Amino acid sequence: MEYAGTALYWFTDPLSVDLDKVRSVFSLRQTSLFAVYCRGVSDLTPVDSEALEELRFLLNQFNVSLIEMHDPCEHIIPSLARVLQADQVVLVDPEHCKCEPSRLEEVRFHLQMHSISFLKGFESRINVSDEKSVVTSRF
Repeated sequence: MEYAGTALYWFTDPLSVDLDKVRSVFSLRQTSLFAVYCRGVSDLTPVDSEALEELRFLLNQFNVSLIEMHDPCEHIIPSLARVLQADQVVLVDPEHCKCEPSRLEEVRFHLQMHSISFLKGFESRINVSDEKSVVTSRF
């Protein structure tokens, strides 16, 4: 099956990510994958620094670099998705995300304007070009 798609995985503060879920999603490699970490302006705590290094190490195993940004998510995520020509953006840990709902809605709105899907949680949509179908899975 041929697949041509790009996914941007968006990590936020606090960086409380289940690394086993990240490993299982990124091991599928059914899409071109990018990862971005938008964090607040405060300094990282030692726990956050350790979690960030663990995530970076894991992503490097899949040849995925972690892009770290300090700007407001509503400006960065839509722009980065367009530059990377992503067809979907996945907010990795929506339950723990500290972003205000209005800011998330703004991100969703701007992505939708450019026909980019916005998914919350470890969901993946796989567009299979030869079957013209969409498969959705959730971890």
